[in-house]
Amino acid sequence: MPVAAVGGGGGGTLTTIARIATTSAVNNNTINAPASINAGDLLVLFDSGRGSVGPTPAADVIPSGWTGIYTHITVVGASLGMRTRVSYKIADGSEDSSNIVGMSDLSISKVMIQYRGNIAITGVALSTPVTDGQAGDPAAQTVAVSGATQPVIAWANYVTDTTLSAAISGITASNTYSPVAQHTVKDFLTPASSFTVDMNDDGDGNMLSSFYAELS
Repeated sequence: MPVAAVGGGGGGTLTTIARIATTSAVNNNTINAPASINAGDLLVLFDSGRGSVGPTPAADVIPSGWTGIYTHITVVGASLGMRTRVSYKIADGSEDSSNIVGMSDLSISKVMIQYRGNIAITGVALSTPVTDGQAGDPAAQTVAVSGATQPVIAWANYVTDTTLSAAISGITASNTYSPVAQHTVKDFLTPASSFTVDMNDDGDGNMLSSFYAELS
């Protein structure tokens, strides 16, 4: 069910305050939160990468005190296992520069994004995530935000085992974060209409996922 918007009555405003990204590295399991976090800010963490042992993906980790949104696994053949884990937290104001522990394995990159409403965010109503992972070209996905109660944030997460092409698509994103060649996150603040996101066959393993949140 739709929830009341930040500020009430289907209105409200959202601002992206900060984004923190780590590069891809062996056993890269931590990321430091932004330095100035207010109670009622929304923190979203995208944790993506590949496992080190054959087709076994990295072990799933939801950071302590966070809420998992979804995890997405892609296994290709006998040598490639990939995972994305997305989590969120409504901040209590104690998180400034804190060390957040997530997934750890062969090649892991993390993107954390901080959002702030015109009043404190108190609730998050999530859509059902759409995910596709395969050796070939993931199918295009519709982010069905039409009719959702604003303010809404939508996200698309693009992961490959080699290098993402420039052709990853969506409506004009509010922000695009690419910590490494294999991982890009796009966010879309208060989109009014449903839209499509897509990627190419960019490697041996390709993962596309998308979802949105209505905020109260």
